Amino acid sequence: SLQDQTIAESRLKRLFDAHTITPDSPLELEGVLRAPPEPAPGIYYLNVEAERLRIGDRVIDASGSVKLMLSLPDEDSEREFNKLEVEYGSRVRVLVRLERARAYHNPGSPDFNEFLELRGYDLKGTIKSPLLIQRVGRERVNPVLAFLHGLRLRFMNAIDARFKQPVAGTLKAMLTGNHYFLDQETIERLRQASTFHTLVISGMHIALIAWALLGIGTLRG
Repeated sequence: SLQDQTIAESRLKRLFDAHTITPDSPLELEGVLRAPPEPAPGIYYLNVEAERLRIGDRVIDASGSVKLMLSLPDEDSEREFNKLEVEYGSRVRVLVRLERARAYHNPGSPDFNEFLELRGYDLKGTIKSPLLIQRVGRERVNPVLAFLHGLRLRFMNAIDARFKQPVAGTLKAMLTGNHYFLDQETIERLRQASTFHTLVISGMHIALIAWALLGIGTLRG
């Protein structure tokens, strides 16, 4: 009860619980991307910090984060999305339906709503087409984070240019934290060997990268 009292009235989760937001009704969400679009096979994930909603003729203030999935089934939709040039700090308007994650009552299965909430997301949604996204500006961002986000994306592109699946997907999971390109066979082998934890970025991974970079610099010097 105390936790619920500390949640602002404008938070998306409260608006959903109050049925101001319903999963059957589309709305216009305006907010700022708090990270670059995260690539996955045929999909991009957008992490949007909400600022306001338009529901019918009503415009209301909103707060909280949503995880949006955009499917790009063909090259035309990929080109349309690239034209938007959305990035970390981009202000966007999106026509979307928002909802909580579906609850599956399988014994021992994790609560996906709790999973999203632990990562800072109030709700999730699916964008059916890049034509439903409008870029309306860009907010000031942390330049250090902007540099690191850009470096991470360039690193993933470099992995794709030099390696094929399943090696590329495994390297991206180990070194960048993007697990979406792991193939099912690799996942199953790691689980059977109890080595799935090697895909979680840790101090050891950072130390290895630093050692490699410093070692290369030493050899060149």
